[in-house]
Amino acid sequence: MRKYYLFTIQKDFYEVYKNNSFVLYKTLENLWKTDKKDFSYGLSLYDALCQTFDVPLLNRFFKGKYKNRIISKENRHVVVNEHKKYYVLIELHYSCTIVLTNINMPNILRDFNIYNRRIFVCDFVNQDFFWLNNQYKK
Repeated sequence: MRKYYLFTIQKDFYEVYKNNSFVLYKTLENLWKTDKKDFSYGLSLYDALCQTFDVPLLNRFFKGKYKNRIISKENRHVVVNEHKKYYVLIELHYSCTIVLTNINMPNILRDFNIYNRRIFVCDFVNQDFFWLNNQYKK
């Protein structure tokens, strides 16, 4: 089971971190672990590093593209492929998007790469991270 956190990185910080993704990962991991008492610090750090997602646009996109294979409720979508026996749960948030899946690299991540080329993906539990656009250059 993989739980990916997708962050859209600001242009300036993308240029700084595109070749030093470990430092970006550790910064986002610290943000993920931030205690409630440090909320204002976490919020200012997030605002400096990240852009918000256009949730209404993404909701319309996923409902349209996967209309025959999707179960949607507000900002949550489940895409099921019974033939290949996998599923993908997408939780759209303005701050980050969460993708929960039973496969390593679901095709739905390609849709996010088209949406924005500066998406950084973190799996904090498995300590895995990558730039989404680098996965599709291969």
